[in-house]
Amino acid sequence: MSKPIAPQAEPGDATVYVQLDEEGQPIEEIYVLQNETKKKSICGSICCVAVAAFLLCFFLIPRQPSVWLVHLNVGQASSGVAESAVTQITGTFKFRNENFFAVDWRAPAVSLYWLPYDDQPVVAGCWGEEPCSFWQDGWCAIKLGEFTDPGLKFSTGMRDGRQQVLELQQTAQQVCYWGGSKRRPTEPPENRE
Repeated sequence: MSKPIAPQAEPGDATVYVQLDEEGQPIEEIYVLQNETKKKSICGSICCVAVAAFLLCFFLIPRQPSVWLVHLNVGQASSGVAESAVTQITGTFKFRNENFFAVDWRAPAVSLYWLPYDDQPVVAGCWGEEPCSFWQDGWCAIKLGEFTDPGLKFSTGMRDGRQQVLELQQTAQQVCYWGGSKRRPTEPPENRE
C-alpha cells in the first residue's frame, strides 16, 4: 500500500507530492500548480471596487445646504412719524453649500418668529385670542413675517457660501404685532381652562 508524504516545496509556483511504495521507493510524483495569484488579483479587484464605491458615495451623495441669519437690521421711521415706528427690516443671511458640486438657489424664503417669554406684552387684536402660530416645547411662536425675494437666483460653488440681504415681508396682522399691550399665553389653547 502506498502512502502519500507531505508536500515538498519546489522552486516556482508548483507543489510536488511524491507517492512511495511499501519499500519507500517513489512510484509517482504529482505537481500541483498554485492558484494564489488568481485569488490575490480577485481580492485586489474587490478592494478597489469597494474603495471606489465609498469615494463616489462620499463625494456625490447630496448634503443638506444650510442657511443662517448673520445680521438683522431694523430701520426706524424718519421725522414726522412716531419715533418707535419700524419702517423696514432686512436680514443678512449666509447660504452655505456643503456639497462637492454647485447648488442653484431660487426664491429663498425664511420665516421670522418671535418667542416671547412669559408675561411679555404683545399686541391684542392682531390675531384675535390666539397670537401663536404654533407651540414648540412650551414656547409660543408668533410669526412676524418672512424674509423673501421671489426673483432672486444665485449659485454657490462646491463647499462655498454666499451672503444675501433679504427684506422682511409682512402681512397687515404681522405689522400690527410690532408694539403691544396683551400678555402672551403661557400654554397652548387645548390646555387652557
